[in-house]
Amino acid sequence: MLAFFILLNALATIEEEKSRQVLTSVAATFRSVVDADTSAQVLLAELGPTSDPDEVLEAMEQLWVTSVSVIKVERLTAGQLMQITMPANELFLGGKAELRTDRRDLLERAARVLSVQAKSMVAELELVLGTEPIDPAKLDEDPPLPIRRAVVLAGALLDVGAAKDKVSAGVRVGDPKVLRLRFAIRAAARARVTFQPRAEP
Repeated sequence: MLAFFILLNALATIEEEKSRQVLTSVAATFRSVVDADTSAQVLLAELGPTSDPDEVLEAMEQLWVTSVSVIKVERLTAGQLMQITMPANELFLGGKAELRTDRRDLLERAARVLSVQAKSMVAELELVLGTEPIDPAKLDEDPPLPIRRAVVLAGALLDVGAAKDKVSAGVRVGDPKVLRLRFAIRAAARARVTFQPRAEP
Protein backbone atom coordinates (compact mmCIF):
# COMPACT_ATOMS: atom_id res chain seq x y z
CA MET A 1 0.00 0.00 0.00
CA LEU A 2 2.84 2.40 0.86
CA ALA A 3 4.42 1.73 -2.53
CA PHE A 4 1.09 2.54 -4.19
CA PHE A 5 0.94 5.98 -2.56
CA ILE A 6 4.57 6.66 -3.43
CA LEU A 7 3.76 5.84 -7.06
CA LEU A 8 0.75 8.17 -7.02
CA ASN A 9 2.86 10.96 -5.58
CA ALA A 10 5.54 10.45 -8.21
CA LEU A 11 2.99 10.59 -11.03
CA ALA A 12 1.23 13.66 -9.68
CA THR A 13 2.08 17.03 -11.20
CA ILE A 14 1.31 20.46 -9.79
CA GLU A 15 -0.02 23.07 -12.18
CA GLU A 16 1.28 26.36 -10.84
CA GLU A 17 -1.46 28.56 -12.29
CA LYS A 18 -4.30 26.37 -10.96
CA SER A 19 -2.64 26.09 -7.55
CA ARG A 20 -2.27 29.86 -7.33
CA GLN A 21 -5.91 30.36 -8.33
CA VAL A 22 -7.04 27.97 -5.60
CA LEU A 23 -4.89 29.70 -2.97
CA THR A 24 -6.14 33.10 -4.12
CA SER A 25 -9.74 31.91 -3.84
CA VAL A 26 -9.16 30.56 -0.35
CA ALA A 27 -7.44 33.79 0.75
CA ALA A 28 -10.28 35.92 -0.60
CA THR A 29 -12.99 33.73 0.92
CA PHE A 30 -11.52 33.31 4.39
CA ARG A 31 -9.76 36.65 4.80
CA SER A 32 -10.20 38.57 8.05
CA VAL A 33 -9.57 42.18 8.89
CA VAL A 34 -6.69 41.32 11.22
CA ASP A 35 -5.04 38.84 8.85
CA ALA A 36 -5.38 41.18 5.88
CA ASP A 37 -3.73 44.03 7.76
CA THR A 38 -0.88 41.89 9.06
CA SER A 39 -0.29 40.21 5.72
CA ALA A 40 -0.22 43.51 3.85
CA GLN A 41 2.17 45.11 6.34
CA VAL A 42 4.60 42.18 6.13
CA LEU A 43 4.57 42.11 2.33
CA LEU A 44 5.10 45.86 2.03
CA ALA A 45 7.85 45.86 4.66
CA GLU A 46 9.76 43.27 2.65
CA LEU A 47 9.80 45.39 -0.51
CA GLY A 48 12.96 47.39 -1.06
CA PRO A 49 14.34 49.70 -3.75
CA THR A 50 15.82 46.71 -5.60
CA SER A 51 12.98 44.24 -5.16
CA ASP A 52 12.54 41.48 -7.71
CA PRO A 53 9.61 42.12 -10.13
CA ASP A 54 7.93 38.88 -9.04
CA GLU A 55 8.03 40.06 -5.42
CA VAL A 56 6.35 43.32 -6.38
CA LEU A 57 3.62 41.51 -8.33
CA GLU A 58 3.07 39.11 -5.44
CA ALA A 59 2.81 41.98 -2.94
CA MET A 60 0.21 43.78 -5.05
CA GLU A 61 -1.78 40.57 -5.56
CA GLN A 62 -1.84 39.62 -1.89
CA LEU A 63 -2.67 43.17 -0.88
CA TRP A 64 -5.92 43.02 -2.83
CA VAL A 65 -6.96 39.38 -2.34
CA THR A 66 -6.64 39.69 1.44
CA SER A 67 -8.61 42.95 1.52
CA VAL A 68 -11.49 42.70 -0.94
CA SER A 69 -13.74 40.12 -2.54
CA VAL A 70 -11.81 39.23 -5.70
CA ILE A 71 -13.49 37.45 -8.58
CA LYS A 72 -10.37 36.49 -10.50
CA VAL A 73 -6.61 37.03 -10.58
CA GLU A 74 -4.76 36.42 -13.85
CA ARG A 75 -1.14 36.72 -14.92
CA LEU A 76 -1.58 37.85 -18.51
CA THR A 77 1.97 38.29 -19.83
CA ALA A 78 4.67 35.96 -18.56
CA GLY A 79 4.33 37.23 -15.00
CA GLN A 80 4.81 40.87 -15.96
CA LEU A 81 1.14 41.86 -16.27
CA MET A 82 -1.51 40.94 -13.72
CA GLN A 83 -5.25 41.60 -13.88
CA ILE A 84 -7.42 41.56 -10.76
CA THR A 85 -11.18 41.54 -11.30
CA MET A 86 -13.58 42.50 -8.51
CA PRO A 87 -17.04 43.96 -7.88
CA ALA A 88 -16.89 47.76 -8.21
CA ASN A 89 -18.80 48.09 -4.95
CA GLU A 90 -15.81 46.68 -3.10
CA LEU A 91 -14.37 50.18 -3.47
CA PHE A 92 -17.42 52.36 -4.09
CA LEU A 93 -20.67 53.06 -2.28
CA GLY A 94 -23.56 51.42 -4.13
CA GLY A 95 -24.69 53.45 -7.14
CA LYS A 96 -22.36 56.37 -6.34
CA ALA A 97 -19.05 57.78 -7.53
CA GLU A 98 -17.93 57.89 -3.92
CA LEU A 99 -15.22 55.71 -2.40
CA ARG A 100 -15.87 53.70 0.73
CA THR A 101 -14.12 55.24 3.71
CA ASP A 102 -12.76 51.85 4.82
CA ARG A 103 -10.66 51.55 1.63
CA ARG A 104 -8.26 54.45 2.22
CA ASP A 105 -5.59 52.26 3.85
CA LEU A 106 -5.82 49.81 0.95
CA LEU A 107 -5.25 52.60 -1.58
CA GLU A 108 -2.33 53.97 0.46
CA ARG A 109 -0.65 50.56 0.42
CA ALA A 110 -1.28 50.15 -3.30
CA ALA A 111 0.40 53.53 -3.83
CA ARG A 112 3.39 52.30 -1.81
CA VAL A 113 3.76 49.24 -4.05
CA LEU A 114 3.60 51.50 -7.11
CA SER A 115 6.48 53.55 -5.71
CA VAL A 116 8.85 50.56 -5.77
CA GLN A 117 11.39 50.51 -8.59
CA ALA A 118 12.31 46.89 -9.12
CA LYS A 119 15.76 46.50 -10.68
CA SER A 120 15.39 49.02 -13.55
CA MET A 121 11.68 48.18 -13.74
CA VAL A 122 8.75 50.36 -12.77
CA ALA A 123 5.22 49.49 -11.67
CA GLU A 124 2.12 50.90 -13.37
CA LEU A 125 -1.57 50.54 -12.60
CA GLU A 126 -4.54 50.78 -14.96
CA LEU A 127 -8.03 51.13 -13.49
CA VAL A 128 -10.67 49.86 -15.91
CA LEU A 129 -14.40 50.08 -15.15
CA GLY A 130 -17.10 48.44 -17.22
CA THR A 131 -19.75 50.62 -18.84
CA GLU A 132 -22.78 50.47 -21.08
CA PRO A 133 -22.19 51.88 -24.60
CA ILE A 134 -21.66 55.64 -24.28
CA ASP A 135 -23.06 58.38 -26.49
CA PRO A 136 -20.12 60.84 -26.91
CA ALA A 137 -22.58 63.71 -27.41
CA LYS A 138 -23.80 63.32 -23.83
CA LEU A 139 -20.43 63.09 -22.09
CA ASP A 140 -20.16 66.79 -21.22
CA GLU A 141 -23.64 67.20 -19.84
CA ASP A 142 -23.96 63.93 -17.91
CA PRO A 143 -20.91 61.64 -17.64
CA PRO A 144 -22.02 58.08 -16.81
CA LEU A 145 -21.29 56.62 -13.38
CA PRO A 146 -18.32 54.43 -14.50
CA ILE A 147 -16.48 57.46 -15.90
CA ARG A 148 -17.08 59.47 -12.74
CA ARG A 149 -15.90 56.51 -10.67
CA ALA A 150 -12.74 56.15 -12.76
CA VAL A 151 -11.89 59.82 -12.18
CA VAL A 152 -12.55 59.54 -8.44
CA LEU A 153 -10.48 56.37 -8.01
CA ALA A 154 -7.50 57.70 -9.95
CA GLY A 155 -7.66 60.96 -7.99
CA ALA A 156 -7.77 59.07 -4.70
CA LEU A 157 -4.62 57.12 -5.57
CA LEU A 158 -2.81 60.34 -6.46
CA ASP A 159 -4.00 61.91 -3.20
CA VAL A 160 -2.40 59.11 -1.16
CA GLY A 161 0.95 59.37 -2.89
CA ALA A 162 0.85 57.51 -6.22
CA ALA A 163 2.82 59.22 -8.99
CA LYS A 164 0.85 60.64 -11.92
CA ASP A 165 2.83 58.70 -14.49
CA LYS A 166 2.06 55.38 -12.80
CA VAL A 167 -1.74 55.56 -12.67
CA SER A 168 -4.27 55.63 -15.49
CA ALA A 169 -8.04 55.18 -15.41
CA GLY A 170 -10.64 54.54 -18.06
CA VAL A 171 -13.72 52.60 -19.09
CA ARG A 172 -14.55 49.93 -21.62
CA VAL A 173 -17.85 48.43 -22.68
CA GLY A 174 -18.72 45.71 -20.19
CA ASP A 175 -20.48 45.02 -16.91
CA PRO A 176 -20.74 48.35 -14.96
CA LYS A 177 -20.60 46.38 -11.73
CA VAL A 178 -17.09 45.11 -12.48
CA LEU A 179 -13.75 46.80 -11.84
CA ARG A 180 -10.44 45.55 -13.26
CA LEU A 181 -7.03 46.51 -11.96
CA ARG A 182 -4.22 45.87 -14.42
CA PHE A 183 -0.88 45.98 -12.67
CA ALA A 184 2.21 45.89 -14.87
CA ILE A 185 5.96 45.74 -14.30
CA ARG A 186 7.75 47.32 -17.28
CA ALA A 187 11.31 48.29 -18.19
CA ALA A 188 11.83 51.83 -16.91
CA ALA A 189 13.15 53.00 -20.29
CA ARG A 190 9.87 52.26 -22.04
CA ALA A 191 7.32 52.38 -19.25
CA ARG A 192 4.08 54.02 -20.20
CA VAL A 193 0.54 53.25 -19.10
CA THR A 194 -1.58 52.45 -22.13
CA PHE A 195 -5.06 51.21 -22.87
CA GLN A 196 -4.07 49.38 -26.04
CA PRO A 197 -6.57 46.54 -26.64
CA ARG A 198 -5.64 43.22 -25.11
CA ALA A 199 -7.10 39.83 -25.77
CA GLU A 200 -9.75 38.99 -23.22
CA PRO A 201 -9.38 35.63 -21.44
